[in-house]
Formats: sequence, structure tokens, C-alpha cells
Amino acid sequence: MKENKEKKTVSIRHLIGTTVLQVVFFMALSALVLGYISFIVGALEDSAAVIRDVSAMASSELNEKDVMFLSSEVEKINADIPAFNFEKEEAWFKYKDRFSHLTKTEEYKNVRSLLEKYNRNSELVSSVFLVNYDEKNSRIVYLADGYWGEEVPCFPGTMDTVSPAEFRTLVLTENTSAKLERTGGIVWIYGYMPVKDSQGNVICYMGIDMSVERIKGVLIEYTIQVVLAMAAVIIITMIIGSRKVRKNTEAIIKLTSSAEDFLSYGKNLSSSEELNKTRFFENNDGGNIYEFHRLVDALKSLEQGLGDYINRVTEMNVEAEKSRSDLRLANTIQSNAVPNAFPPFPDRKEFDIYADMLTAKEVGGDFYDFFFIDNDHLGLVIADVSGKGFPAALFMMESKIIIAERAKLGGTPGEILSDANRQLCRSNAAEMFVTAWLGILEISTGKMLCSNAGHEYPMVRRSNGLFEMIKDRHGFVLGGFESSKYSTYEINLESGEAIYVYTDGITEANNNEKELFGRNRILESLNSCRSEKPEDYINTVSQAVAVFADGAPQFDDQTQMCLIYRGPETKTLTVEADKSRLDEVIAFINNEIEASGSGEKAERQLDMAVEELFVNICSYAYRNGEKGSVKISCSVKDGMATVVLEDNGEAFNPLSKDDPDISLSAEEREIGGLGIFMVKKTMDDFSYEYADGKNRVTLKKNIRK
Repeated sequence: MKENKEKKTVSIRHLIGTTVLQVVFFMALSALVLGYISFIVGALEDSAAVIRDVSAMASSELNEKDVMFLSSEVEKINADIPAFNFEKEEAWFKYKDRFSHLTKTEEYKNVRSLLEKYNRNSELVSSVFLVNYDEKNSRIVYLADGYWGEEVPCFPGTMDTVSPAEFRTLVLTENTSAKLERTGGIVWIYGYMPVKDSQGNVICYMGIDMSVERIKGVLIEYTIQVVLAMAAVIIITMIIGSRKVRKNTEAIIKLTSSAEDFLSYGKNLSSSEELNKTRFFENNDGGNIYEFHRLVDALKSLEQGLGDYINRVTEMNVEAEKSRSDLRLANTIQSNAVPNAFPPFPDRKEFDIYADMLTAKEVGGDFYDFFFIDNDHLGLVIADVSGKGFPAALFMMESKIIIAERAKLGGTPGEILSDANRQLCRSNAAEMFVTAWLGILEISTGKMLCSNAGHEYPMVRRSNGLFEMIKDRHGFVLGGFESSKYSTYEINLESGEAIYVYTDGITEANNNEKELFGRNRILESLNSCRSEKPEDYINTVSQAVAVFADGAPQFDDQTQMCLIYRGPETKTLTVEADKSRLDEVIAFINNEIEASGSGEKAERQLDMAVEELFVNICSYAYRNGEKGSVKISCSVKDGMATVVLEDNGEAFNPLSKDDPDISLSAEEREIGGLGIFMVKKTMDDFSYEYADGKNRVTLKKNIRK
């Protein structure tokens, strides 16, 4: 008992001698651990601040004249470059050569030298570069890249496609965070900061990329330094303290060996799963000194915590990438689901149509559609699904298919929406809904039957060139109640008139003062445009919304569709002014009017009138053996057939001669004029004009009487 007490006393006496060194050691350990924690927070949780700081320092050293020279030169060259087919390698090199002279200028060398300095000197930054943003063509154009490898990956003029809305989210402010994206198996943290001149105007943008893999590498390197420093302090402490404490020395050697194994393993670590499977400090006990036990426990916790932390970061990256991948896939599906080739029906001259959809998120709930129900009826649909993201895209697809397929079965728009609503309600487990407007245009007449399921009011351009709002009666949204019914109303379009429909993303577009764009501004924008192209009206409204919003973030999709009605297509036939071509002319007229449902009597009367006029032209229009031609045109609208005969012969008005006196017998009557008289009596309208050296006779006949 006495012997054990003496041993214990000796151990305590020995430990008292090393107390001061142990205090110093744990102060150093605490400083290292605090530095480690501070490093993690600064490197991984404040990436946006790092990007802003690096950008601010680099921008302050840039020469304003050098940057303005590069920006203007690249913009000038890029604007003058025609479209290149970059699938061909020679086109790529030809494009690159356009900018090669810039790399030899002093301005470029100065800018790139500074960017390269920051690229080399930062542990976390992977790439520093300058770009212009071409908003008109939705693309980023590189000016200079600070990458310091053997070959500069982004030469001046290199382009990346980025929409204006997306680019605005990439430009960092005090309250926004950097973006996370996986490219080629590497996770990047990146953002852009504006580079301004002495007047505060934006010259270009500085982009900075930070690789998450590089941050992980720096973390492991820092951990190596921490563990080695601690091991060195421990060894020095124990050597100075006493060589007699063999157990403690063996514990330190074992701890050092474990640390070296851990560091060696960490250098070749490919995933956090491997780190979690191996425990290097598991069998260390710290000897018989209490503080060493605490150190071993701290190292075990550090090892476990580091593995868990890296694992959480990796899982977050994987989940984020999976979510982005799903959204990109849904966005592709949605974009391909709506018609996007314009003009969609180039052979149909009776109308012109254009539509555009700008989503507020990667996947929106708006859609539009247009399709032929038959040769004379065109269906138009615009709709807005509740919600955003992947579920809204799926419900959008279902709604679009149901409405289109039901419309092709026939019926009024009200009947079609009623049936579509019932079908959507029965399969609506997610309890979503959709507002919709449906119009069916009768192409031959301009009559459009419409129905509205809780959607925005349509706007119609009349013959005076001005749009007006049609405050139609709204039904309830589709997908709400199975018993909902929808009414049908009529809009009549004359040739040259137009209809414009849209979603509430236009009316509810907001600016920085939280004001809404509204319907009145839509009308003002439409009426400020004077064009016969539907895309011009849509572009005018889009530009007005962008100016109004002034960069404020938008939270709803913006979808528009515009149709300009041209009227029924007029068919023409040109033949030689020869009576032998009469049968061909009559066949041409009959073919056109029979397709519109002509009556037998009306057809005979029109044939007789055309025959009389064609024979007269052949007989009298061209004199002295002169050969000429006759152009015949025919169109039908609302049952009224219009036939025009045109020739280049001598001016002659068939209506100038007095009508024959039919009360007299044939022998008493003056010869001639009876045929023209019969044309007057059987046609609803008969007119003549001579213009531009041409005789033009017009016949109109209601062929459905």
C-alpha cells in the first residue's frame, strides 16, 4: 500500500513539473481549433462575401481605360459577327480569329496580368474573369480570363447563353448569396460583380468561380496542419516533461502515428463515405494524463465531425444537383410541349399568329396552344396553372392535352371547357386548378366563338387600328368544381383585325415600388404599336413590362399570344383571252364555290355571268390580232362569292350601255346588251373600274340562297 502511494506521489511530482508546458499546449490547441472553425465558416458559409471582396480588390487595381478599351472592342466585333455554325471546327477557329488581335494589345495584357495575379494568389478562387452581357442576344461575352494554365480557356469573344432574368440573379448584391452549380462532375460556387468607371457607370462584370472540391482540399490541408502542429507540441511537451513516463510516451507515439495515418489517408480521400468507414484515433487512450485523454477525445470528435460535415455537404450538393436536373428536364418537356416554330402554318395566308412564354422559375405553369380542328376552324388556348415547379408542369401538360383532344371532337368552346373541367376534377389528386381562355376561329368568316374559365380579358384590334378590351363573362377555374358550366360568346373579326390574349404574369408584373403593370398599360403598349406582324405587338408589350419592372424580380410567368386575321384566301387563275379556255375558267369558279356549300341555282347563275363577261373580253378587249390574257380571282366569305375578271385590253365599261327594252319582241329590240342585262339581274352586285391600264369587273353573288 505504501509502495503504491510512493509511486502515485512520484507521478504527481512529475506532473507538477510539466503543468506550465501543458497549459501552453492547450492554449495553442484552443487557438488552432478556433482558427479551424473560423476557417470553415469563412470559406464555406460566406462564399458571397469572398467573391465580393476579391472583386472589390481586383476592380480597384484595374486600369479604367484598359477595361473600357477591351469592353468596347469586344462589343464592336461581336455585334458585327454573323451567325456561325459552331458544330463545325473550322467555323469555331474562324470566329476565334476575329478576336486574336486583342490578345496582343497592351490593354489586354495589363488586364489579364492583374486577373492572373488574383487567380494565383487565392486559395479558394478557381477563376477570375471579365465579361460583357449582351442582353439583346441573351449571352455572356468574355473579355479576359485570369486562368494561368498553359492555354486560356476563355479567349476574348467566347460566348455563353444566359437569359436576362437569369443573369440578374447571378449579379451579387449585399443581400444575395453566390450560386451553386455542378459542371463536368465539379461543384462550383460562383457570382458576378459590376465593374464601374469613375462616374459610377457599369463598364462590364467581373466573374469569380470557387470550386467546392478546392475548398474541401483546403479544409483537409488545414486539418493536416492542425494535427501535425498538435502532435509536435505534444512530443516536445512529453520529452521536456520526463523520459520516465513510458506509457505516456507510447501513447503520444501511437497518437502521432494515428495522426500521420489520418493525414496520409486524407490526402487521397475521394469521398466522405470512406472517411466515415475508417477510425484512426479509435484505439488511442491518452496514457495516464487526464489532459491527453481529453485531447484524444477531441481528435476523435474532430475526425467524426469532419466526416459528418463533408458527408452533409456532399449530400446537399447531390440533392441540389438532382433537383436542378429534374427542373431542367421538366423545363425541356414544357418548352417542347408548346408550339415554338413560327410561322406555324406558312401555307395558310388567312391569318398570322405568334406566341411567347417567359417563365419566372425554371418550370412554370403557363401554356398556350393553337391547332386545326378542321380545315376551316382553328383552336386557340392560353392558360395559367396554379403553382410553380415540376407539379405545375405536369398538370399543365395534362390540361393542354385534355383541352386540345376534346376540342377536336367538336362542340362549342363552352361545352369543351365543361367536359375538360369534369375530366380534370376527377384526376386532380394534387387539388390544383387552371384558368383558361379558349377561342375557335372560323377561318372563312372571321367569326370566333370563345369561352373563359377565370382567365384575363382578351383584347381585340378593330378596323381603326386600336385595341379594345372585351370584358367577357368569366366561368370558374378548371379543376375546381366538377359541376361548373361555361358559356360561349362570339367575337367577329374583319380582315386586318386582331386578337391578343395573355396571362396574369403581364398584368401583375411589379416594379420596385410594388406597383402592378395592369391592363391599361397593356392597352397603351398595344395601341402604341402600328404593325401587321403579331410578334411586334408581343415584343412591344414585353419591352414595356421590362422598362416598368426596372430590374425588380418577377414571381409569375409571362405568356402572350396574338393572332391577326387576314380574311379568306383569294384564289386566282390567269388564262389566255381565248374562248377555248372558257371550260377551264368555269371549272375554276365552281371548284371554289362548291367547297363553301353553294346552291345549284346560284352556281348556274354565276356560271352564266362569268361566261358572258369572259366571252366579251375575248371578243372585244384585244384588237388587230393582239394577244392578251384574263386574270380571274375568286373568294367566298359568309356565303358571299366574289369573282373579279381583269384584262389589259382597251378600256370598256359594260355598264355604260342602256338596258335593252325587254317589253319589245326580239325582232324589234336593238341587237346586243341582253347578256349584260341578265348579269345585272342575277348578281347581288356588279361593278366596273378602269385603273392602272386594266379593266376590272367585279361580281358578287350569295351562293347559299
